[in-house]
Amino acid sequence: MTAPPVTASSHEPAPPARNIREAMATWMQQIAPYGIFTTDQNLRITTWNEWLVERSGLAASTMLGQTLQEVYPELEERHLAQYF
Repeated sequence: MTAPPVTASSHEPAPPARNIREAMATWMQQIAPYGIFTTDQNLRITTWNEWLVERSGLAASTMLGQTLQEVYPELEERHLAQYF
């Protein structure tokens, strides 16, 4: 016995990429079990998730727009800025 052929009508359509991006962004910001932040090309913080807010005591609204060097000046002192 063979399985019936799979047709387009037998599957639900894939969700739009936008919904997947939004779902991932929500997960990263609200329920990720670890700290996640993102930066733009100039190393300005563009996201700062809830885990980081809770553990660092720094509000996302305070962090957004700052550069990594502004937030963590020790990156320069420890010669780590070259890796970013």
